[in-house]
Amino acid sequence: PVLVSDKFEGKCRVGETLSFSVSDFVGDADGDLFTITANGVAPDWKLSDDAKTMIFDVGGKAADYDFTLTFDDNDASVDLPVKIKVTNEKPKETALLVLPHFILKAPGFMFFVDYDDQAVSYELNDYFSDPEGLPLVYSLETPTDMAKLNGSVLDIDPCQAVNERLRLTVTDSS
Repeated sequence: PVLVSDKFEGKCRVGETLSFSVSDFVGDADGDLFTITANGVAPDWKLSDDAKTMIFDVGGKAADYDFTLTFDDNDASVDLPVKIKVTNEKPKETALLVLPHFILKAPGFMFFVDYDDQAVSYELNDYFSDPEGLPLVYSLETPTDMAKLNGSVLDIDPCQAVNERLRLTVTDSS
C-alpha cells in the first residue's frame, strides 16, 4: 500500500459520526485487501459494507483523538496519522441584546413592561454565534401578535399595552 495523503484530520460534535473514503488516503497498485489496525486511543470505528469508507463513531463526550491507522496487505504496511476533535460547545452570546421595552426576569424570560407603537426588528445572528460555526436555530416559546420570529429575525410590534411573557431559545443545528 501507499499513502495518497499524509494525514487525516477531522472535527465533529458529540454523538455524530465522521467518515472518510479509504481511497482518498491509501492506495494499492495490486488491488490487495488491507488489514487495518488502530494504534493509540481511537474512537470506535468500522468499515462500510463495501469496505470503501471508514466510519468513526465518536460517542457521547468531547475528546481529542490522536492515533495511527496501519494499513497492511501482507507485503507491506503504511501508517496514516489521524487526528479527530470531538466538541460539544453551546452557542454563545456575542453582544448584549437590549429590548428597550422588556425586562429579563429569569434566564431566557422577557416581560413587556412599556407601550410604544413603533415596530422593531432584531437580527439575532448579531447577538448570538456558535463557536464551531454551526448555524443557529431560534425558537420563541408562545409567540404572540406582539412578538414573532421570522428565521433569525425577532419582530416586536407592540400593538397594545400588555404584559407578555416570552422565552427565546437559541440552539445550534446539531
